Amino acid sequence: MKAQSLSDFWEITEVDAQGLMFAPRRRGFMFEADGLDGSFLATGQLTALHHDWRSILRLAPGEELQIVYRKRVEFSRWIEDQLSQAFMGESPYGKRILLDRLSDQVAHMGEDEPRLLSQKIIVCLWTEEALESEALLEKRALIEAQLTSFGFAVRPLKRDQIDREIHISSQDLSCSERQEAEWPALKLEAGQVKVGGDCFRALELNRLPEGFTELGMIQSLTELPYPMDVCVRLKARDSRPIVSRLEKKRNLLNAQKGSRQAPAAELESQMDQIDQVLRSLADRSEAIFDLSLIVGLRLPPHLAAFQRKALAGMVRAAAKMDFCDLEETTIGTFDSYLECIPGFSGKNLRRHTVLGSNAVHFLPFFRPSKGDRRAVASFQTRGTGLYAIDPVDSRLANYNWLVSGTSGSGKSFFVNSLLAQSSSIDPNIFIVDIGGSYNKLTQFLGGRVMSLEPGQGFELSPFFLAKSSDSKEERLRRQHVFQIFLEMTRVDGQLPAIEVRHLLSEELRALFELDRLPDRPISAVVQSLAKKSSREAQRLSLLLQPWAGQGFFAQFLDNDRVLTSNDRVLTFDLKGLTEFEDLSRVVQLVVCASLWARIRHLGGEKFSWIVLDEVAFSLLKTQPQFVDELVSTLRKYFAGAVVVVQDLEKVTSNLAGSSILQNTQSKAILQQRGDPRNYSEALSLQAVDRWAIESLRRKKGSFSDVFLIRDSDRTVVRHVPSELEYWLSTTAPEDNLELRHSMGEKSGRYQDKILDFVAHRKSGGH
Repeated sequence: MKAQSLSDFWEITEVDAQGLMFAPRRRGFMFEADGLDGSFLATGQLTALHHDWRSILRLAPGEELQIVYRKRVEFSRWIEDQLSQAFMGESPYGKRILLDRLSDQVAHMGEDEPRLLSQKIIVCLWTEEALESEALLEKRALIEAQLTSFGFAVRPLKRDQIDREIHISSQDLSCSERQEAEWPALKLEAGQVKVGGDCFRALELNRLPEGFTELGMIQSLTELPYPMDVCVRLKARDSRPIVSRLEKKRNLLNAQKGSRQAPAAELESQMDQIDQVLRSLADRSEAIFDLSLIVGLRLPPHLAAFQRKALAGMVRAAAKMDFCDLEETTIGTFDSYLECIPGFSGKNLRRHTVLGSNAVHFLPFFRPSKGDRRAVASFQTRGTGLYAIDPVDSRLANYNWLVSGTSGSGKSFFVNSLLAQSSSIDPNIFIVDIGGSYNKLTQFLGGRVMSLEPGQGFELSPFFLAKSSDSKEERLRRQHVFQIFLEMTRVDGQLPAIEVRHLLSEELRALFELDRLPDRPISAVVQSLAKKSSREAQRLSLLLQPWAGQGFFAQFLDNDRVLTSNDRVLTFDLKGLTEFEDLSRVVQLVVCASLWARIRHLGGEKFSWIVLDEVAFSLLKTQPQFVDELVSTLRKYFAGAVVVVQDLEKVTSNLAGSSILQNTQSKAILQQRGDPRNYSEALSLQAVDRWAIESLRRKKGSFSDVFLIRDSDRTVVRHVPSELEYWLSTTAPEDNLELRHSMGEKSGRYQDKILDFVAHRKSGGH
């Protein structure tokens, strides 16, 4: 007898370049679907979603939908990737943050659970019609539109992508997508199939729940932390023969009403059920499906005990939700294995007849997103899984972030963590802040904090950089210096008349041409204006007086100090300037323009962050064109801006607001206050997205929920800071007092003292 291979069970005769599949008496195609994070959906929201989904789930009689939900990637492999990522950074203290966070994550995951990161949903549709390619493509576009209206992204698969998905689904857990495709080595044993180095065992839907079903209950299975395959197959049936049989049965039951052999209560109950189904089919245009459900679990032989435990856990998880009765397969295990491979089908599987309104409850379209392929930074999902972020992923159109949340929602904690975890890519980090939220992280990473307080004697020149030999760069420098001087002349939010601005431009041009700046350049402009008798010169001189000579602001800005810091991590703390609104506004523009020039000068040798925490709002009010220039151009220099604001309405009500929204491909939305329309309209949110934001929670010192928007990916993550991250980020007065008291008693480097303090607290000390 000839030995069979898996290829013998491959019924497809052809897959064309567009991804159309041809088999005897059938035609089909496949999609990859993102799925929906349903962890935040309340009962009423699930009911609304169910109504939408049920109206979309429409198949012609004989059409068949196969949905395979697949989890892969072993926990140990993820640990190895994280370790290698941690050691890529040059800063030893940046590595320490990453390793400390990794240790904290591992501690939360349990000892023997193979926690997984890779999840996929593959949708395969078959039609019994002998459609031509053009008609089949039209049907694929229709199904794609229907699935998209479910609320998640869908991508049709082409021939090589279909081959890859079949390859991954058929192999053992050690298989990589980069591995050359081949049919796996299989060995059939009692109750299991050996797939390469793994043992495959399966559960089958044995009985539908007698009580009720509800949308989202499938999550009780898909959220379990096991390397599983869940296959749901729906085949549409012609409802007319079923309606005819039900009507006949109802007539027979009605005829038995007078019989003593059948209890009246039982007859009434059966007739009520039939009437309810018939009304559903007539009034709501219900569909009828044959449904089968298979759950496969594959693990190496040395985890056999854990596999048994996991199978029992799956059965309990289903039962807990009034979900269904799952039973382990025996002689049908190989058919269950086939069923879990997209495009394949098992034989002799239990099928159950269900209404479309019930069928949608079994769709495994609930899948917390796992984020990017490379985990430069990682955060927890609400289900204690992991979400990976690669801030420099090549697929991103830009590297900018918009972070918004009410006061105390955890914005700076999240940004601190994002910056700290990005240490593995060894970035430049430039921060402009008015709250002191990043000072400790800056010092820990070996950077410099510049505290711009009047009592500190800081000096910054509006001519923040020396002349450049590059004509384009020099032109931009002059433009920014002119903008800074315009800010000095602003009164009650208004700029001076155009004639005054023209005169200012002429005066600055003379300074730009000098080989060496005067020691006090603002005073030099005022002195030059004093020699002119025009009204414009008098007006401009009056406006610049506070910034020149003996004016209060002159001590900070009327100098020729050029910003020459070469620190890779640099924070400007402007909180001391908040009571001097005019000075703060001008200094913010000087600092931001100088950092923008620094990034351009670096030329993209390394990735650079520039963080504008609440500073961006001030700049937006007065210099929207500068903010627009910054966020729309940074990517060219391998850099990203992190714009942090409390209220999104501050962004949307500004001239440059649309530019910020369009040029921040990554958005982190924390708890919001006020009218939901203020943020939902600005971000073009669907109902499901609004529900996600409304569900966000936080617990001081413990966690903050974040709704992440990264291109088409939208999910809720929970930022749980490690002990070290917490003490580097906290601005609570009592925390900082405790930290200063502990560190003040010891000698040594700042970093070592904080590490000792954290280690002492972890060991139970106070």
